[in-house]
Amino acid sequence: WRWSLVCQPTLGAPSALGLPPQGSPMPPPDVTHPVKRKTIASAEIIFFAYTCIRKGPFMNKTTETDKPDLPAGLYIIATPIGNIGDITLRALETLGKVDLIACEDTRVSGKLLSHYDLGAEKVPYHDHNADKMRPKLIAAIEAGKRVALISDAGMPLISDPGYKLVQECVSRGLAVTCAPGASASLTALVLSGLPAERFFFAGFLPPKSAARKSALNEIRQVPGALVFYETAPRLAESLADMREVLGDRKSTRLNSR
Repeated sequence: WRWSLVCQPTLGAPSALGLPPQGSPMPPPDVTHPVKRKTIASAEIIFFAYTCIRKGPFMNKTTETDKPDLPAGLYIIATPIGNIGDITLRALETLGKVDLIACEDTRVSGKLLSHYDLGAEKVPYHDHNADKMRPKLIAAIEAGKRVALISDAGMPLISDPGYKLVQECVSRGLAVTCAPGASASLTALVLSGLPAERFFFAGFLPPKSAARKSALNEIRQVPGALVFYETAPRLAESLADMREVLGDRKSTRLNSR
C-alpha cells in the first residue's frame, strides 16, 4: 500500500485526491473511488497506478485465470539498466502473465523477477545456446504459449541476442510485440549534450585495433552523432583509435550501469 510512491511527486498527499491516507483500510474492490471521476490527466494516471498496486495484477504471482487475455506469441520486454524502478507498468503486467521468460542470464534476471514477485518459468537464451533453444521457444509459441524475451539490462536485441528468434517468428507468422522501455544507447545520447536529431548506433566495435580502425573508417563520414558500446578493459584503446580515425570530434563518455 504505497501511496507516497505514486501521488506525492505530482499532486501531493493522498487526501488531496480524496483518497484514504496511508495505513487506513483499503476500499473493497467493487467500490468506485472518487478519484476516478477527476478529469485531469494526472489524476487519471494516478488512479490507474493506484488500482494496479491495490489489486496487484503484477505484484503477486499470477494464476491461470489471469492469463487468457494475453495471446500466444513472443513478447520483447525492456528491463532496467541501473535503477530497478526503471521498468514500465506494461512490462510488469506482461511478465506476470507469460508462461515462459527467456533470459540472457537467468541469475541476473532472477533478481529483477524476484523483486517484483514474478514467478514464470525462466530459461536461458544467449549467444552460446541460441541455436539449440530457438526451436524450443518457437515450438512453445506454436503450442499456444506466451514467451517473453528479456536481456540482462535494457532493450533486447540491441547488442544482445534475439534477432534470429524474432526473424523466425515473423517468417512463421507468429505474433511478435514489444513492451518498450530503458535503452542504454538512447540514454547516453540524450545525456551527451550532442545534437540528437541524427545519430548512428554502431554497437560494440571489434576487439582488435586493426579491425576497429577499419570499422571506424566505414562510418567516419556519417553526418550525425556516433553512439558506441564498449567494455571497460578496452575503453582506453578504443578511444585512442577513435581519436586517430575520427579526428578532433566532440565526444562524451557515459557509463550506463
